[in-house]
Amino acid sequence: MAKKISELDPAAAITGAESVPVVQQNQTVRTTVSALVAGAPPATHNLFSSSHPDMDAADVPANGELLRYDSTVSKWRASPSLSTINLIVGQAGAKITNGAKQPVKLDFACTIQSVELFADASGSVTVDIKRATYAGLPSFTSLVGAGVKPSLASAQKSQDTDLSDWSDTSLDAGDWLQVEISGADGVLEVLTIALKARRD
Repeated sequence: MAKKISELDPAAAITGAESVPVVQQNQTVRTTVSALVAGAPPATHNLFSSSHPDMDAADVPANGELLRYDSTVSKWRASPSLSTINLIVGQAGAKITNGAKQPVKLDFACTIQSVELFADASGSVTVDIKRATYAGLPSFTSLVGAGVKPSLASAQKSQDTDLSDWSDTSLDAGDWLQVEISGADGVLEVLTIALKARRD
């Protein structure tokens, strides 16, 4: 009478030469342990490679991008990690004045892609965005440089999506940002400077 597997004696160290039965094409045949181990492994794919069956070549993520699953096409898509850095100048009841404002610290590396201004009323103002490293404080350098500075001209809002004329749009983790106001017309009280940035 055949024994149950649990009733068999423990095996010694496996050498690979041991014979084992396998079923192929409805027939029981003999092979060895080493032949089974050397058999073709299942297909594997790098999740971040275009060879992955659920990812198109164009969607392999670049540095700073995230992956999101698009259920409409059953594919993974690369999606940039975007953040908005909001710098607020002024307060209700007091007119915005010219000069450098209190800086804020940035805790992630990023590249600024666009800038928007939105004020509490229609007016005129020009904004310079400056940066400094911790070691360089309190000295700040303009990111805009000789480029066109964000501004309002008898308007309440403005947008600039082409920053190619800025001296620099890259920020490092630990950098400090400062707003410097010029051309304040004495009308505006609160101004929001929204920097759209891609995390690097």
